[in-house]
Amino acid sequence: MAIHAFKCESCGAPLPQEEGRFIICKSCGTPYERDKPLAYYELTNAAEKLLMNPPDFPAAQRVFNDIIRHYPGMYRGWWGLVECETQNFTILDKVSIVQNSYDQALKFASDTERAIITQIYNDYIERQHEKDDKRAQEIKLTETLERKFRWPSMLVASIIGGLIISIALGEFIWFISPISLSIIIIIIIESKRIVQRQKLKKIQARIAELSCHR
Repeated sequence: MAIHAFKCESCGAPLPQEEGRFIICKSCGTPYERDKPLAYYELTNAAEKLLMNPPDFPAAQRVFNDIIRHYPGMYRGWWGLVECETQNFTILDKVSIVQNSYDQALKFASDTERAIITQIYNDYIERQHEKDDKRAQEIKLTETLERKFRWPSMLVASIIGGLIISIALGEFIWFISPISLSIIIIIIIESKRIVQRQKLKKIQARIAELSCHR
């Protein structure tokens, strides 16, 4: 059955019988592409409504997955998954999760659609890049401060700790307590620095990955 035999999914008005690739609803202006089945528009309209305030992202994601299952060559289902996973691009740290869906959306989008979603996604990538840069700078600053004050802090802590332990257990171990305490402090500080360096490496790797998508 031809698409113009149906009603508009947006306003319910009958769709006009016109020639051409697109059919435009005379009532609300909603465009329909002639070679796409009406069921596709029913699903996309249902998903769009779920994304409106207040958005129901899990429900919308289920609809977009249905679109991909039935119409994998339509970009809207793939792009919808990106919107849902990032909650309309308000949640960062999702690039690795949504990258494949975004690539599929680009593959099937028209030139106009591709230009729009590319701009939106690049803005999202830029915000992620800024966040990772800030994290990396904070970790580097923390490491710099720790290197600067590490030995003075350990010396003071060792002396104070040694005095406390010596008073509590006897003067004969006054020379052992500072050394033992210093070793413990060194182990704690170095363990923390190792964890921070690992975080920094992960962030730098993601920054490099994001740069490839910019």
